[in-house]
Amino acid sequence: MDNEKISNKDLLDIIKNGHLWPASKIKEHLEKLILFNSFPFNHDFGYDKDQNIFYVHDDDCYLFIFDRRIEVACNRSDGPSGNQTFDHTINSENDILAAYDHFKSILAET
Repeated sequence: MDNEKISNKDLLDIIKNGHLWPASKIKEHLEKLILFNSFPFNHDFGYDKDQNIFYVHDDDCYLFIFDRRIEVACNRSDGPSGNQTFDHTINSENDILAAYDHFKSILAET
């Protein structure tokens, strides 16, 4: 956003949340990435009981969406990423893509 004009929606996010990337906006961008994904993964979106935390679940791997960050966790015991959690700070759409690509790479581990 260096030399770009800030949209009214982005300005509202900054005023409401103190930052540009609330969880709902990250989820919206992530849904678009998943929709146009060419890989045969079968992701399920979910919500915690209070619907405050969005997450994607696939084969014992999770992608949790929080304000300004994405957490990727692998609960499998096998593979190089087994039983690990990785944190991705979100400052742009490219960061969302990088976190999702990381999630897909963990899913591909066997």
